[in-house]
Amino acid sequence: MLHDGDRAQPTLLIENIGEKSDVPLVSPTTAELMRGLMRQLIEKGTGRKAQVPGIVIYGKTGTANHRCRHGTGYQKKDVSTTFVGAFPETPRYGIFVLLDQPQGIKSTYYFNSAGWNTAPVAGRIIKRVVTTLGIESDSFVEEKNAPLIRLASIKE
Repeated sequence: MLHDGDRAQPTLLIENIGEKSDVPLVSPTTAELMRGLMRQLIEKGTGRKAQVPGIVIYGKTGTANHRCRHGTGYQKKDVSTTFVGAFPETPRYGIFVLLDQPQGIKSTYYFNSAGWNTAPVAGRIIKRVVTTLGIESDSFVEEKNAPLIRLASIKE
């Protein structure tokens, strides 16, 4: 969804990065809206702890309660947390972090949700990848008054 709606084939091989399929996943308008929303989540939402100075990151956090082992319903403290994202501004790299049954600690104020554990882990991984690969700072981050979401008109 982050490549103007085009489907890109994921790979672990550097020489194949950026190969696109002819099958669009979503319209360019929808892709732009999703990029804005995922960017907003990093700037002002539960993904704030994944921020890396100078790098545009798009992301989404998730926290899911596990089902009760006996009976019906869900457990309050037994959760799985996730972070899925892409970077830099023109995304070339994706990241997925999953933690099963994370425990709240003093530095997370005893919260065990994704914004407090998988988002910071993702941020640390992204920072190492950016440093290792020598990815330069994104110009978008430098613009202080740039809108995070551009309103798109939907044509019917």
